[in-house]
Amino acid sequence: MRQLRALRNYCRDGSARRRAALVLCAICALLAAGVALPRAWAALEPFTLERIVAEAEQIVIGKVTAVSPGYFAEWPRVGKIVFTDVTIAVERRWKGEAKEDTITMQVPGGTLEDGQRLAVSDAPSFQAGGRVLLFCSTKRGRIWVHGWDQGKYDMVRERVVGKTGYPIAEDILADPLHRKIAQLLERKGK
Repeated sequence: MRQLRALRNYCRDGSARRRAALVLCAICALLAAGVALPRAWAALEPFTLERIVAEAEQIVIGKVTAVSPGYFAEWPRVGKIVFTDVTIAVERRWKGEAKEDTITMQVPGGTLEDGQRLAVSDAPSFQAGGRVLLFCSTKRGRIWVHGWDQGKYDMVRERVVGKTGYPIAEDILADPLHRKIAQLLERKGK
């Protein structure tokens, strides 16, 4: 405690370097005392195209027809948070059974009717009217984007818009990507 008081007095002159040292010391003291930092600082494990194709239950191209206002729902081990339902009119299905012409996905985060907003890092965002390529899986009886933002790609006409560091890192036309995904599925026997 004496060291922290001495460090605080040392930093009173406003030096940015000294303030940074104080913050670092405070974090170290909290960690030493057993205080955990929030898990929200953790990053998602990066997927490869091979892995996301193998793990996703459905791969679809479609148009976003509706984005619901946010609502509160239970998230295991977290509590109640805001979710948004996104409805997709399926145009093409590259993997998975054709159960319906539309799918409704649950996405963490969103804007409540009163304007309050919860943004969830790495969660995909959707705009009504947009075309998307999606890798989807079912969790707790609801459809989710597999790999969070790594499983959602915007489309411009027949071009999938790639994202650096993601399974589809560069823009690619839908047909060549479909052939590549079909080859990966054939190798896996799915």
